[in-house]
Amino acid sequence: ASKNDALVRTMGSIADQIENELDLRFEAREIEKAKTYSQQGEVRSGAIGVMGLSDDVPPHSDFLILKKMPGRSVKSAIDELEAEADKVINMPAEEKEKVDLQELERRRQEAETLCERLINLNSMWFKEAFYGSGFFHGDLHAGNLMIDSSEGKPATLGMIDFGNAATLS
Repeated sequence: ASKNDALVRTMGSIADQIENELDLRFEAREIEKAKTYSQQGEVRSGAIGVMGLSDDVPPHSDFLILKKMPGRSVKSAIDELEAEADKVINMPAEEKEKVDLQELERRRQEAETLCERLINLNSMWFKEAFYGSGFFHGDLHAGNLMIDSSEGKPATLGMIDFGNAATLS
């Protein structure tokens, strides 16, 4: 009977996790908790952003209206930078002479800025999780990070999808 009890408890725990994942009010609460990141210097400076909830429509269990996080995913930015680099590396020597070196340098600087932002984000995430409130984004990967490198302004790295966020106790 104790094995069955343990199985029932385990399955109940899994069911609770699935229910929380499907209830978008849970994610809305985690997005609100993510405001704790706003105390970090990188967020205050605008170098790192956090997605926000709509001011007009309150969260519901079945839907969640968010403010658009500008830019594109870090994954697509990295894929594009890699493709451009491969193109230059693999082109014939006579075509390499025609490469716009200023544009190539601009793209190198963009990649360098992205790396710096990612390092700062990782540091911020770690400090908040282990030395701050305990809050952490539970699913940081290149698809859940947005980079906005619009002309004329420094790149901003933004975090989206707080469905797996949690707080250490």
